[in-house]
Amino acid sequence: MLVSVLAVALIGLATTQSPSADDVATLSARAQADSNDPLAHHALAMAYLAKKQYADGEAALHQAIAIDPQFALGYFYLAGIPRKLSVRRVNLLLGGIPVVLTTFGDDSVARQSGRLRHIAFLLNPLLDFGRPPRSEVPLAWAGGTDQALNDFREGRYQETYDRLTDLMKRSGGKSDSVSATFIWYHALSAVQLSLFDVAIADVKRLRTRAEHGMRPRMMFGRRPFTADDYGFVVAFLHQVAGQHDEAVRAYQDVLERNIGLYTAHIRLAEIHEQRKNWPAAIEERQRAVAANPEDPSLVFDLGEALYLSGRHAEAITELRRSIEMNSRETRAYYTLGLAALALGRAEEARTALHQFVALAPSRYRTRVFDARWRLAQSP
Repeated sequence: MLVSVLAVALIGLATTQSPSADDVATLSARAQADSNDPLAHHALAMAYLAKKQYADGEAALHQAIAIDPQFALGYFYLAGIPRKLSVRRVNLLLGGIPVVLTTFGDDSVARQSGRLRHIAFLLNPLLDFGRPPRSEVPLAWAGGTDQALNDFREGRYQETYDRLTDLMKRSGGKSDSVSATFIWYHALSAVQLSLFDVAIADVKRLRTRAEHGMRPRMMFGRRPFTADDYGFVVAFLHQVAGQHDEAVRAYQDVLERNIGLYTAHIRLAEIHEQRKNWPAAIEERQRAVAANPEDPSLVFDLGEALYLSGRHAEAITELRRSIEMNSRETRAYYTLGLAALALGRAEEARTALHQFVALAPSRYRTRVFDARWRLAQSP
């Protein structure tokens, strides 16, 4: 799981050419053939969205996150789909004079988009949530900022880093709003260059501002605002950098203020699993499930951790529960088969492995090969 998260975290969201009609047809056929692969549905969604077929794109993204509720990009793009705005007329009295005020938009639409953005952020704090509006960038620096962000999206991270370093120096700390924008993208480009200590220092600087009420004017919901949000980013950066002791302390510090932050439990579990500290890993997986019990991917993660720790009977219980909640998570069948084999339950193992082979996406070819080999070896 961590590998996939970090792979996305370390990729800039470059602009791509709009797919042709043939591309949409090809991707649609691929999504039907690999119906249990969130990446196939995501690729199809990107083709639809590029052609402004928003309803079809939204449906494909919902398919992706139904298969994998931890698929950050699904929430990311769902949040950005244009929504139909309502028009309301409100009668007011201003200074005793009746006034009819026309408003556009629906608070519920904004709240839903904000909720989706925040889920995407919690699953992957390093996603680039889009360039800031021009109102946040002084005219004198607009050209340099545009070039820096274009460099970032086109993968020229050293150029981005150098430009933003210069712009931050020129800002002189006179504008918190602009400086915050520069600091955030400076941190993102530093991560791309593996300058993790620089990135951590940048985000700690933003956290300090938030702690002192110096909230920047970045109110369009594209980046984190609160001290806890920035603290979560700091912990994630320590984890990406391999500084696990610091990451554990930072995640625990965030959880002291928000015990229900299930993604912090996920990341702590990943660190403990890498260290082969299975009791601690399983405890964090259990806490993640308790914090977000409706998410079947967390139940699968718990079942897999139990299997890897050798607690096979408990693993089978959780993996069965995962499948009951989400039968499209095909990895659960594979791990269930392995756990059943470990306990000598040959028939149960064969059933699970057969289901995995029948349902697994093509990109799981290594596991499919292994499952077929095990089936061939069984009586």
